[in-house]
Order: sequence, then structure tokens, then C-alpha cells
Amino acid sequence: MRKLRGIFKYVSYSQLSRTVAGYGYEYSIKNHMVAVAISLSAMSLAGLLFYLNWPKILILALASIVVTGIIVVSQFAYMANNARFEALANYMEMMILCFKRKPKILAALEQTLEYVRGHQEMEMAVERAISVIKDDYATDDVYRKAFDIIETAFPCSRLHTLHSFLLSVERESSIDYQESLDNIYFDIRSWITRTYQYQAELKSLKRKISIIIFLSVGIVAFFARLLHKAEVSMSTETTNVITGGALFQVSTLVFMLIFIALYSVLQSKINGQWLINDMASRDDEKIERYLTFVDGFDPKRERRKSLVAALVCSPLLVAGVFMKNVIPLSMGACMILFCLMRPNMMYKSRKKQIERSLIREFPMWLREISVKLNNTVVVRAIEESVEDAATVLKGFLKGFVEKARANPTSITPYNEFLGKYCGAEMSTAFKTLYAVQSLSKDESRKYINDLVERNQTLIEKGERMRNEDSLAGVTFISLMPMLLMSFKLILDMGLLVAAFMSFSEGGCLT
Repeated sequence: MRKLRGIFKYVSYSQLSRTVAGYGYEYSIKNHMVAVAISLSAMSLAGLLFYLNWPKILILALASIVVTGIIVVSQFAYMANNARFEALANYMEMMILCFKRKPKILAALEQTLEYVRGHQEMEMAVERAISVIKDDYATDDVYRKAFDIIETAFPCSRLHTLHSFLLSVERESSIDYQESLDNIYFDIRSWITRTYQYQAELKSLKRKISIIIFLSVGIVAFFARLLHKAEVSMSTETTNVITGGALFQVSTLVFMLIFIALYSVLQSKINGQWLINDMASRDDEKIERYLTFVDGFDPKRERRKSLVAALVCSPLLVAGVFMKNVIPLSMGACMILFCLMRPNMMYKSRKKQIERSLIREFPMWLREISVKLNNTVVVRAIEESVEDAATVLKGFLKGFVEKARANPTSITPYNEFLGKYCGAEMSTAFKTLYAVQSLSKDESRKYINDLVERNQTLIEKGERMRNEDSLAGVTFISLMPMLLMSFKLILDMGLLVAAFMSFSEGGCLT
């Protein structure tokens, strides 16, 4: 019911304008009336092309008014999130450049403020951060509090990494920070480039799906005109018996409503929220359950449970055999097979979900570590990262630290880090950390720089997986128009055949 109210709330212009204003834009009544007029005209034209009666056209018109509001809000949300992305990218780049000139957080913020003016939300966040540093004498760590203001407004793992590094330099009065800052800058620039590429891909996908939707509607409308010509050519008695019939009218109405809904979902699904918040897709509680299940999985115990469940279902199979009835026999066989296969299916499915989560989170963690390694030894850097690490990584990191503390010179803890979940790319990247700890400072820097560059491949893979999760359903939407069009054409063809048969027999199609 709440979702239903959320859909219909944009029918009201006042609610629509308030929502748009929340994104920092103004939506005038004139623009709204133009959008509604275009939408109503399109639905009226569609109704006439499909020979729908006026009650059906009215339903389409009402649906179009609802969808118009959703699409308008989605477009402004997309624009706002793109602006947020550009503001964040600009802020991080300028903070790095300003901090390199003068390694003081307050000075860097004050200089960066001049570069982010124009984006109200970022400007206000930076001004509040500066105010906290200058005026807050009650807080012990004013720099962390100031950065938290910006990170709350713009949740992004890269922003947190940058701020954490600047804090460490400020606290330790470090002079050896240039290369680490360059690595962070390289990562941010790579991220910006990938994001713009991905935006272009999504824009292309969105355009292709929209074309498919409109072509599908056009093909069905063309066939509807052929139906009308056919019914006119048969006899005056059968004029409009096909297109005016209840089955054609209702099926066409449903077809159009589904297409309107698909177009609305397509416009609202790709709203750009994924451009900044790369930490929102974490489901820590579910991952913890999956880790507990996979790590505690006992094949023998699960096999016994599955056999008991299969025995419970076996009477249905036996009854089917004795009754010589295929239905209970098939149902019993399927249920027994499912019971026997279920434990392994659950194990593989949950293990795969954990591995997907590792692919998303490991590169982000490795980016944090690569920054810390310029001033901290490997094991200590990993130990300090445990608290802020993603839930899926915490158990592995704690286990590694314990083994590494017990045997500091052994490579075994590095080889066994992710255990059965370990992928080749993640394994190689983590083993590089072992090499770093045994090298001189200059040589280790080369390895760290190489690690940062190679980690971009892992980061890109994780980002694509995260974006795919947030855009789940878009691929399905691309298949729906063709399936619906095929179904509608088959139905209309059936109506045409029935009309010809009725006409040839001299009867009347009911």
C-alpha cells in the first residue's frame, strides 16, 4: 500500500514540484502542463490507432498522468546525481592538488571551497566542515568531525580513503606522502573515466530499449489496422466485431498499460544513484548468515537430512506407482529429487554470493591498504583496517592477522587468506603484500605503485558487478517488449482466424 501511495503521489503538481525542488531544481506549472498535454495526446493517438473505445482511452490517459510524474522525477533525480558526481569528483581532485601545495587540511578546504562553488550541497558541506575546524573547541578530533559532514552528504568509499589519508598526514606531520597521494589521485581519475564510460553505455542501452518499446507498439498498432481492414472487407455485419470485441479491447488495454509501466521503470531505474554511493549495496546480515552456513557445512549431516526429507515425500511417489497415475508419480519424483539436491544447491548458491561480495569489496579494501603501506608495515596496516572493513572480509582479515603474528616470516598466511573462496586475481594481489614487507623502502614503493595499477582491474570488475546489482531488472525489461508483442500478435491472429471462420459459416462472432 505504501508503494502504491508512492506511485500516485506524483499526480499532484504540488507534491511533484516539492520533490523536484528537493533535487535543487525548479519545475514550473507551465512545464508540467506541457508534459501532461503531450502525454495525454500520445495516449489519445494510441487509443485511436488501436481502435480502443473511449473508456479504455480514458484509462490510458489516467495511467499516462501517473507515469508522467514518475518520469519527470526520475529525470531530475538523474540530473541531480550527475551533478553530485561531478561535484564530488571536482572536490576530491582539488583537495589533492591543494593539499600537495600546502599539506594542511584547513588550508586545502578553504582553497577547494572556491572551486566547488556552484553546487549548493557540496558548497554547504565544505563551509560547515571549515566552520567546525575553526569554531568547535569541544570536540577532540575536529578534522574527523569536519570530514564526516562531507562524507555524510556524499557517501563514497574513495572520499573516505582520501580523508583518512589526509588525517594521517596531518596528525603525524608526515613529509613522505606525495606518492601515496599520487596513487589516490590515479585511482580517482580512473574511477571518473570508468564512470563516464559506463554512463555512455547505459545511455545507449536506455535508447535501444526505448526504441524496442516504441517499435513493438508500432508493429502491434499496424497489425490492428490490418485487422480493422479485414473486418471491414468481410461484411458490414461484422464491422468492428474484432477490434470492437471485448477480448481485443481488454487485451490491447493491458498490452498498452504494461508497456507504459515498462517505460516508466526503465526511466526510473537508471537514475544515477550508483554514481556516488558505492557502499549502499552491502547486506551485512545476509552475508554473515551465508558465511556461517558455508563454513559450517557438513556434507554427511546435510545428506542425512536430505534423505529424511526424501523419505517423507516418497509416499506420493509410491501412491503414483500403485495408482498408475502420472501426476502424483511425477510430483513425488520431483520432490524427492529436489530434497536430495537442495543441500548442494544451497551451498553452491551461497558460496557464489560470498564470492561475488568478495569481488566487490576486496579491491576497495586493497585500495585502503595500498595507501597505508607508505607509512605502515603490512601486518599492522591490515590489522588497522579490520574495523572499517566490509563484513565479508573481517573474518578473513582477523584470521590472517593471528596467523601472521604467530609466524611473521611465513608466506602461508598469505596463501591461505581467502581459503576456498580465493580467486586467482585476488590471491595474486594479496601475495604481493608479502613481497612488499620484505623489500627496502624504495623497492616496496615500486611494488605498491604496481599494486595500485593492477588493482584497477579488480576495482573495475567489482564496480561493474555492483552496478549490475543496482540495475537488476533492466536486462529483463529489454526482453519484455518482444515477448509481449509476440503474445499480442498471436492473440490478434487468433481473433482474425475466428472472425474468418465465423464469416465463412455465415454466423456471427461472439
